[in-house]
Amino acid sequence: MNFEKIGFDYIIDTLDIVSRLGKRTLKSVEFSKDILKLEKEFENLQSVITLLENNPKIYTTLKRKLSALKDIESIINRLSNGYILDDVELFEIKIFSMISQEIYEILSENYKFLAPQNLEKVIDI
Repeated sequence: MNFEKIGFDYIIDTLDIVSRLGKRTLKSVEFSKDILKLEKEFENLQSVITLLENNPKIYTTLKRKLSALKDIESIINRLSNGYILDDVELFEIKIFSMISQEIYEILSENYKFLAPQNLEKVIDI
């Protein structure tokens, strides 16, 4: 399917995505024709809509936290390749992990499918 033809990039650009990481992730998503998988994702989407509509404070908090997340993929790639990180890079990982953990704690109890990974061990290091 030719996504330029259907205006997929335009749709992404009109969404209120608050982080570069979120935009990059959305642009790299693989589309599925698996009906069961699509139905499950639709149920998840309905749960998220209900959460955000019924809890405007959570919506505001999540939006603020997500907008503060920096894309640290290049730092993680360098680390994976054996590069020794400097203080600033380690600080970026720490801040990312702490914000991510805060999001995890908000979502993990009732919306585990939406929660990021638990990064307590990373923060402890």
